[in-house]
Amino acid sequence: MAFPRFLVIAFSLCTVSVAWAQPAIGQWREHFSYRQAVAVVEGGSTVYCATATGVFAFDPATNGFSRYTKVNALSEINVSCLAWNEDQQALVVGYTNGNVDVLMNGTAHNLSDIKRSGLVGDKKIYAATSNGPLVYLACGFGIVVLDLERLEIRDTWIIGPSATQVTVRSIALHQDSIHAATETGLFSASLSSSNLASFTNWRKRTDIPRPAGPFNAVVSFNGRLMVNFS
Repeated sequence: MAFPRFLVIAFSLCTVSVAWAQPAIGQWREHFSYRQAVAVVEGGSTVYCATATGVFAFDPATNGFSRYTKVNALSEINVSCLAWNEDQQALVVGYTNGNVDVLMNGTAHNLSDIKRSGLVGDKKIYAATSNGPLVYLACGFGIVVLDLERLEIRDTWIIGPSATQVTVRSIALHQDSIHAATETGLFSASLSSSNLASFTNWRKRTDIPRPAGPFNAVVSFNGRLMVNFS
């Protein structure tokens, strides 16, 4: 049975054990585990794999590997998600403490607004979804909109009833709406709304099986919106 190239590469990235050359005298070498994959994403002809301690990339054209860790690019360990933004040719790295790194044009940019914020509760970045220059971050308290053109946080949406925090595990754009899979249900809103920061513009979907959730993934595929009950 033939497997799609991306699946074969992803499997290889999750299981490969790489023997690195010995460093020269006076040089440092990091020792991080790359055995437990957190996320895999393809972008710019490269496959990126995140583990809890770093990110490594595989280029199918050259069979070459690159590593991104706290030593040479990243600001943290405990990576929680990856996303590729085609518009800006950027890799977005999210962390369990809310920190965010953006790898773009050979430079690492740190956006620590969520980590440093006074929000009480879960700040983990569970997932990220791109739309043009924007990246929607699924957080433990709601949704944060990241603008990669300006390299800044554009907005924060607390979407639960009466502006309560809900853990958003996944985000999908489908037709003219944005959908958030949460631990208490699937919330949806129109992308044309002028103020998605207001919880009144979000509605909890009751037209799906088990509407109270919990849901841990939502995806738009082949003209259909799919949500995973967890």
